[in-house]
Amino acid sequence: MSVGSSVSPSDVPGSSPVRIFAANNGFEDSVSAPAQSGLLVASSYCHLSGIELDASSIGGFYLATSGETSANSTTVTNITTLTGTGTTVVPGMPISDADGYIPPGTTVVSITTGTCPCTIQISQPASTAILSEGITFTGFYTVDVAGTHVAIDDHALLVGGYDDVRCGAPFVDGLQIKDSEIVSGVDEGIHLGSCANTRLIGDLISGNGTGYHYMSTLVPPLDGEGVSLTGQELTVATGVIEQSGGPGLLLNGAQQISVTGMYFDNNGKRIGGPAIDINASTYLSICGNHIHRSGGNTSPATTTSQVNFAGTSDNISLCGNVYFPDDNPDEATLKPSVVYDATPPVGGSAAILTNTHFYEQPSPQASGQVYSSIAAQLLAPLQVPQFTNEITGLTLSNSSPTTLTQIINIAAGTAADSTGTALIQLPPVAGSPACSVDIANGGAGGLDTGSGMVASGTTYNFFAIASAGGSNNGTAITSCIASTSLAPSFLYTGTAYALSTSAQTKSGATTLYNVPTVAGVKVGDLIVGTGFLAAGTTVTGVGTVTTYQVVTPYSAGVFTDCTVTGSAAPYYYNCFTTDGTTGTAGLFTGTEVSDNANNATANTSCSSTSGQSAIQNYAHIAKLESTGPSGVIKLNTSIQITLPTDCFTFSGGNTITISPAATSNAGTAQPITIYTGLYRMLGALYTPSGSTSLVPFIQNGDTFSLTTPVTDINTNTLGTFPIFYPLPSVPSGISVEAMGRCTGGANDVLLFTPPPVGTTYGPGTPTTFPAAPGFSVNLTTPNVSFPYRLFTNPSGQIKAVAANSSTYLYCVTDGWVWHRAQ
Repeated sequence: MSVGSSVSPSDVPGSSPVRIFAANNGFEDSVSAPAQSGLLVASSYCHLSGIELDASSIGGFYLATSGETSANSTTVTNITTLTGTGTTVVPGMPISDADGYIPPGTTVVSITTGTCPCTIQISQPASTAILSEGITFTGFYTVDVAGTHVAIDDHALLVGGYDDVRCGAPFVDGLQIKDSEIVSGVDEGIHLGSCANTRLIGDLISGNGTGYHYMSTLVPPLDGEGVSLTGQELTVATGVIEQSGGPGLLLNGAQQISVTGMYFDNNGKRIGGPAIDINASTYLSICGNHIHRSGGNTSPATTTSQVNFAGTSDNISLCGNVYFPDDNPDEATLKPSVVYDATPPVGGSAAILTNTHFYEQPSPQASGQVYSSIAAQLLAPLQVPQFTNEITGLTLSNSSPTTLTQIINIAAGTAADSTGTALIQLPPVAGSPACSVDIANGGAGGLDTGSGMVASGTTYNFFAIASAGGSNNGTAITSCIASTSLAPSFLYTGTAYALSTSAQTKSGATTLYNVPTVAGVKVGDLIVGTGFLAAGTTVTGVGTVTTYQVVTPYSAGVFTDCTVTGSAAPYYYNCFTTDGTTGTAGLFTGTEVSDNANNATANTSCSSTSGQSAIQNYAHIAKLESTGPSGVIKLNTSIQITLPTDCFTFSGGNTITISPAATSNAGTAQPITIYTGLYRMLGALYTPSGSTSLVPFIQNGDTFSLTTPVTDINTNTLGTFPIFYPLPSVPSGISVEAMGRCTGGANDVLLFTPPPVGTTYGPGTPTTFPAAPGFSVNLTTPNVSFPYRLFTNPSGQIKAVAANSSTYLYCVTDGWVWHRAQ
């Protein structure tokens, strides 16, 4: 059917909507297989409103063969075959060639010779001679857009074509698809090619690019996109692109694109791919979208992403998008691994991005990462804002300038957390400090090890802290804390700074499996699991575990739990023996299971048909009948077809690696608490020897000046061998720039920063400084003091050496500089 005007429900009295189906579908409003490229060909200014078009019986066909033609000829000869899976080439089918010499939109007009090598006539002449080149025939499109300013709207439904909408000609523009459903296109939902000035607004684009079945054979899609474009001026807004076999949206050489307010879900499910795939495109704005569980059930070694970059692209802005991985416990594979990847297609070029920025701060995905390893160096510098080590305000002061105290006040301010991915803000409080730490107390606002733990001669580090999860039932989410460590413990801070969840594991294992959520969990977090985790267990990694195994039905008759009662007994329909290599390692009751239907390519070692499902959706292990290299598992659902072997995907779900290993089994989900608080160190102070009060000081930016300078070095035995001298009046545990004054005797003295840990190099015996510039610290009358500023080692030490033995050295410490933005 060729349409050049409006078609709407009103055109067919008593019928709403208009329904046009390909022949042999059993519907009254049906047409025979068309001698044209689509079930409907839309010419210029065609308006399809509220119409239903179903090409499912003629869309599923793909044949790659070879043939020859001459320049400007419409005859193709020496075609190897015209028979594909399930059918043969018929007039009207689209034809293309590998080099693009056959123009887009070309179709088969007639088959001159039916016995191959075959000859056919095509609708447009080839631009260049084709000599035994690859040519491709496909099924029919649902709508082939052949003219300008075509509109499809008002809940129109397009189903089952090879592409549901095909707009391949470069001269076609002005297409608008609004409030319509584009469903189950075999290869792509909407193929825009180089069509320009296109609007896709409020559409549901679902289940496209997943291939087709002929009998029990799955023919995978060639492309698999929900929407693809190589042209310019496309707006995609306020709709849904979901369940695509490949990428949800492919922008390949595209220009001037806006993607706003979309929901992308579960794209890449058949052949893999992200929600949005950007290759060599320019002037793109992708903002305010929700992007969910992209990537499909690919190999565990394969990186999956929400957005992928390849080729040379320019002027791209991503802003305010929300990315979230698959967290459905009934899915066997959690995805994607990361938010951003930069993996080029086969034969494609690596990503190069210019004038590009990401105005968003996405959370880590299933692998615990935002960037893939290949994307991190390329994309991370483009993220805005760049928190790095930003810090403003948040200066420390004694609670009393005249009285020794254990309380430190912290001024209002903002700082990037220790990971550089979040900002911690202590807002101002009228008439009071933004936060105070009393080291006599425990928890938030006190010491991280609990109350009553203050010691003399000890350095205490002070931190601003925040909850990784934002608010927690109204509990304050920012505070401050002190610790003797460089990273505070949140053990005594309460639920506002912790994640309560559950996990499974086995004794001696260093992995926790099937964790419902790992939001905010990071390396170094303290984790508590009563009865199966040792005290002090910490997180060493966050990710997912998915394994593939070849399994065989178990029928030895040993386990009665595997049998079905009744007339069919004994029939072992849901017991399987795992392979002898991986076995039941990492498998638990409740582990999710899927098989070939969820991935056409990942499982190649099975005798079952790719894409054919033997087990029902949402299957999981109901029981481990036996464990070991060839353990037996029982599923909670029956198989749907009988297969000699099958490939199962077993998901350990979200996982957390830990140190040390688990002390006992947790075969069912057991509660765990992970202390996920964020922190930023603000400074370090100390209690002097013999006192549990903090030293009085004044902070000015990065400079901490002691209220009363302290004599730290007083010796007359300094010699020609360099000696470590501790400075008790500066913090230890970190390197600071100590500042003070020294006097010396009659010999030259050189003070210097100790060499790095593990090395022995350092300056030799100093010589006398020249008269100008510089001075020698060797005056005896008068005893002149000379200032110094030296970095200490983490033990709070500097080094000194003299030109001769028995040299006098007297040093007073005035304070230190600690560069907070380091």
